[in-house]
Amino acid sequence: MADEDLKKLDYEEWKKQIKSNVYIKMFSRIIWGLFILSGFIFNFQKVVALGFNWLSVFVLVLGTSFIVWGILGFRREMKQAEALK
Repeated sequence: MADEDLKKLDYEEWKKQIKSNVYIKMFSRIIWGLFILSGFIFNFQKVVALGFNWLSVFVLVLGTSFIVWGILGFRREMKQAEALK
């Protein structure tokens, strides 16, 4: 709602706000991905010693997917933001 009010008052500032929201989303997704992967990375010796189980594979895939989602989502949303010009 605040974004819509800003759009009516100052269109250039609104476009800057939209772009900053895109960056915030990307960094948030990447941070979540790194947070999820940190459990796998810090316990890598245990994982290797005990062998890969389904939980470690799930954590690895989930963390990687968050990072990929952040990057690909960023690219898609930046294209949409650039189309606002």
